[in-house]
Amino acid sequence: KENKIGKLKWGVGKLIAHSPKIPTVVPLFITGTEDILPVNPITEKIDQFIPQLGYQVEVRFGSSIYYQDLIEEYESKYGKLWKYHASIEEESLEDRMAWESSRYGENTALLQLYSEITKRIEIALTVMNDEENCRRFKKV
Repeated sequence: KENKIGKLKWGVGKLIAHSPKIPTVVPLFITGTEDILPVNPITEKIDQFIPQLGYQVEVRFGSSIYYQDLIEEYESKYGKLWKYHASIEEESLEDRMAWESSRYGENTALLQLYSEITKRIEIALTVMNDEENCRRFKKV
């Protein structure tokens, strides 16, 4: 059976773009969990919530994903991005206003940035998924 990966939401790109420190983003690909908690192919819901024993789960890590060029390009056109803070006390009024405005309607350039960051992660995961599918079909 061929693996499929779902589409990522742009919120992951937003978290990365506004992180106070530049995070290292490493794709993680897990296989075998579909046997531990089987999903009904018709309802697409988990059949039983008791994990099945005796199956092998494999975890693979990809190469870190480079996205800093996207942030640099955005900041050169539109100015510095606001950053998340560990606590409300650390936030400036400007940061708080930027956060509030982003909750109620992102501007197109920001949405594009979030989407482009997310797209790079999706591409890395798709490559890992394709490699896994090739590996599985070679075994059969």
